Amino acid sequence: MSATVVGALLGVGVQLYANVAQKLPALSSPWRHAASAVIGAGFASLVLDVEERATKDVQERMAARVAADTKQRA
Repeated sequence: MSATVVGALLGVGVQLYANVAQKLPALSSPWRHAASAVIGAGFASLVLDVEERATKDVQERMAARVAADTKQRA
């Protein structure tokens, strides 16, 4: 959950920065801020899922490698 919140805050922060860089009022078009928050939260959630799958995949490959190494030495 904390990654989702961080992602949402990052999305809103990026939108605020984009508005300020364009010399627009910081909170103009509030729907863009909401959309950025949703996109940021979704991206953060996606990153966590990819990280979990990669960790699981690496652990499975390491276990298979250890098993093959043990079999070869026997």
